[in-house]
Amino acid sequence: MKGIFSKLKILLSWGSTIWKLLSLLGWQGPLLALFLSALGWLWARIQGVPTSLAVMASLPVFVAVLYLYKLPAFIIGTNEISSLKRPDYELWARLDRYSLGHAACLMAGVHPTDNPAFMPGNAGVYHQLLYQAIRTRQLEAHTPHLQPGQPDPLVTQGQPPNWATVILRKDLQKFCSDQQDFVLPKFLKD
Repeated sequence: MKGIFSKLKILLSWGSTIWKLLSLLGWQGPLLALFLSALGWLWARIQGVPTSLAVMASLPVFVAVLYLYKLPAFIIGTNEISSLKRPDYELWARLDRYSLGHAACLMAGVHPTDNPAFMPGNAGVYHQLLYQAIRTRQLEAHTPHLQPGQPDPLVTQGQPPNWATVILRKDLQKFCSDQQDFVLPKFLKD
């Protein structure tokens, strides 16, 4: 009796390890769906249901389990899409200076975020565009700690701009109007 429990424990341990491996590979849901539909087909055959009816009954189980497995990913995806709020351009147009990150988000047409790790939509592209403009001195950078209009000494000494680097509204308007085939963003229109 003791040998059966030890073998069952080993079998359970291997089953748990295989299940974790399948979940890492993303096969857990489809295999669970296949297992449940096969179990339903087997039960129907044991009950004497004809094969064609058993297959027709097990197929919806397979599809339903697959849908239920993917439902959380669908919900998370739709929540992320709906969370991309549009900014209030009239409110942002009242400011005379913007951080590099906020300006990039506003140019991309998404609500500005204070988290540089999450730049929604095309904000990352606009961030790189503004970053390069500051590095090539097409756009003047300022720090939030200095008086408005005073250049950032770190950037002028060759240090790269960061998320909080400040860009003046008038400088950003001039930079955007100087770019060819570039539409002036809504928050910069007077």
